[in-house]
Amino acid sequence: MKIAYVNIWSGFDQNDYPEKCFFTKLLREVDSSLKVDVGMRNGEKYDLVLSMFAPIIGSPAYKDMNTVESKSICFTGESYDVVSTTPGCGAYIGFDHIKDVSTDVKYLRFPLYAMSHLDYMEKYGCTSFEELRSKFEKNVYPKKYSAVVSNANNPLRTEILRILTSMGLCDSGGSVHNNVGQIGWSFEAKMDLCSRSMYGFAFENRSKIGYITEKIYECLMAGTVPYYWGASDIIEEFNPNSYHIFDSSSLESINKSIQHMIDVLSDDSLRRTMKDVDPFAGFRSEVYIKNGKQIIKDFIMNHIESK
Repeated sequence: MKIAYVNIWSGFDQNDYPEKCFFTKLLREVDSSLKVDVGMRNGEKYDLVLSMFAPIIGSPAYKDMNTVESKSICFTGESYDVVSTTPGCGAYIGFDHIKDVSTDVKYLRFPLYAMSHLDYMEKYGCTSFEELRSKFEKNVYPKKYSAVVSNANNPLRTEILRILTSMGLCDSGGSVHNNVGQIGWSFEAKMDLCSRSMYGFAFENRSKIGYITEKIYECLMAGTVPYYWGASDIIEEFNPNSYHIFDSSSLESINKSIQHMIDVLSDDSLRRTMKDVDPFAGFRSEVYIKNGKQIIKDFIMNHIESK
């Protein structure tokens, strides 16, 4: 089997990109002799062309997906309307839900937290979420929140973080209202910070149905209880007894949520009860946590093999 990557994210257009790519690793489990190109070579025939983003004019691997004759899949790394930004693809993989998609469009929703789960399971050689969490959770939980926020474009998130840090109730390791020194991109440092607090500050960049990133998942993995703001359908994704929801539907609800964030720090028995809840069983996330790798493999291979 031979595939080509086009429209590579900036910084990943080098020849070693295929070895780092999530999809390459999965496809090698299907076909160990998989051959991969970055960009499409003239005269080559490909079983699949993977577009890793909407076409970016001027990038080294730029291709207009409308001209690709091979089977193709467009994957995007954020919450975008992939169908309209990259027309011509045969199939799409995105992080959130797409409504009103025509029946001839193949689309797989695969949330970022699910991809993170598979990545961490492989990185740490774990066979279950419980085993993975045991590598990070601590037994000491100061009455604080932990946060790693480096994007100040969400005014609500920035303001809530300001309030918590000004009261000494949050250790902030990102660039926004930092008070413990920036931890950078180190995943281990992030988990160490998160695992040493009662609650995790799990506010998304934006609120969009189905758009659920690694934020709530990493809090759960660290053994701390998430305080979540973002997708309104989060209660269908994870067991609502395993986290708190910040309600921003009105000024009154915002003020109540802020007070609740402060009050729960005094109730360690509630934190322990919530921490012991299985966040996945019976909810949408259970499918991704148990069968995520196979879901992606099946989607890609079915598309390659389709007429």
